[in-house]
Amino acid sequence: MGTPPPIASLRTREFRAGLYASVVVPREYVVRVGLSAHANPASDDDYVWQDQRLLRAHEPNDICIADEWPSLNRGEPRHTFIKIKYWSPDVFYLMGDVNDDPPGWEELKAQISNWWRCPTDPLESYVVINDQLSGRGHWEIRARILYPDEFAEHPEQR
Repeated sequence: MGTPPPIASLRTREFRAGLYASVVVPREYVVRVGLSAHANPASDDDYVWQDQRLLRAHEPNDICIADEWPSLNRGEPRHTFIKIKYWSPDVFYLMGDVNDDPPGWEELKAQISNWWRCPTDPLESYVVINDQLSGRGHWEIRARILYPDEFAEHPEQR
């Protein structure tokens, strides 16, 4: 119940000089997105983690892969893998009393229209470091990032 759909690879697109990917999910999730330039990232330390955010149900949720897409054409390292850590929206209750919420969480909490909780979600195992969810996600998905110039190499991703 509530499991995010699997992703084998994530197709990117150019938009306003940056590079983005879109993820569509069946329910709302709180996520952290990590990007890695390693050929085969082995641990969370191999990723650069973005701030947590909310993915909306049944609509494209854009994820920034690179701020400046043209710079990637000059031989700079590309992100090769994306890792998404998912939590059900009730993860906000980890923060305890509403008055103790870290900055920015109230705004996210107000955006959630469908509060739900996975009955197997071990909320006590999650930690918050510097106002960001950390540690293992309830669900985690890792996928290869495909760039616009790689689509011809992977026609099944069209």
